[in-house]
Amino acid sequence: MEDLKKKIIEHKKLVIAIASVVLALISIFVFGRIFSDPEFHKKSIKILDSKKDSVMAITGALTVASTALTILPDDIATPVAEQLIDMAGGFAVVLGAVTLEKYLLTILFGVGFYVMIPVGFIINAINQYFNKEKLKNLFKKFVLFGLAISIAIPLSLFISNQIDKTYKASIDKTVDSAKNAAEDIEDISDGTEDSGSTSDDENNSWWDNVKEKASDLTTGVGEKVKQSVDKIKDTVNKFVEAMVIMIVVNCVIPVLTFLFLIWLIRIFFGIDKSPNVTAFIPAGKLKKYSRMGKGVKLITGGSAENADVIDLDEDEEEEDEDSKK
Repeated sequence: MEDLKKKIIEHKKLVIAIASVVLALISIFVFGRIFSDPEFHKKSIKILDSKKDSVMAITGALTVASTALTILPDDIATPVAEQLIDMAGGFAVVLGAVTLEKYLLTILFGVGFYVMIPVGFIINAINQYFNKEKLKNLFKKFVLFGLAISIAIPLSLFISNQIDKTYKASIDKTVDSAKNAAEDIEDISDGTEDSGSTSDDENNSWWDNVKEKASDLTTGVGEKVKQSVDKIKDTVNKFVEAMVIMIVVNCVIPVLTFLFLIWLIRIFFGIDKSPNVTAFIPAGKLKKYSRMGKGVKLITGGSAENADVIDLDEDEEEEDEDSKK
């Protein structure tokens, strides 16, 4: 009977080991090839390209608006122009994050299904004949971590895409507003230059005519310049909002998504638990008191699993009884 049980156990181990090897091969030659192919992620890449175009459009609008402001006389809008140039650096960070997501989308799937998951299943196959708890935990870590890094970016893209749908219209409107304000300033600047280039081919009244036209234009041009600069200042605030949204969507959400997946793995599968300090203290040297229930217990031993737990209250009661006797 015992021999039959042993044969069944050995047969079960062999089946699990073979199944683990087969799953490792499927992960490499089937899922790895499918999920690491850029064609499989065509939709996600299209979303990332759309984000990239949005960032490039905003950066271009910032450059145009900044250049237009520097044309104005007496450097009246130079501080605003400098602020726009500084903001362009923030959008460059967003552009880098979007580009990185695009490349990591296929790379992380390859790492997960070509390396992490197959190694995990091979460890599981080997562990069938060693039956070590550490190897079992290592198998879980490799497989689950491989899945986590593979789905982190697609999941973060799904979340960020929902946010983009809400704010895309507002961002497009901001870009158009900045471009229109820049065009207004350029038109005003061109009009001012044209007004001062009147031909002087008639008589001495030319200078008087120029002064009259200049006096008439000064008030109107000044008002238009002020309105355009105020419009760009309002647009700057919208650019700040757009930059914050894009940083959150493209930089923060992917990181938080990955950390959330790791947290879920730890919660549901109970891996990566905090180590017990008793595992690092030699036997005979550990004397740690901890409150457990009403009594105080002494924990001794070289590891958390082999620790001896002694109820001090019971020992003290026994000593009191012995002393009374």
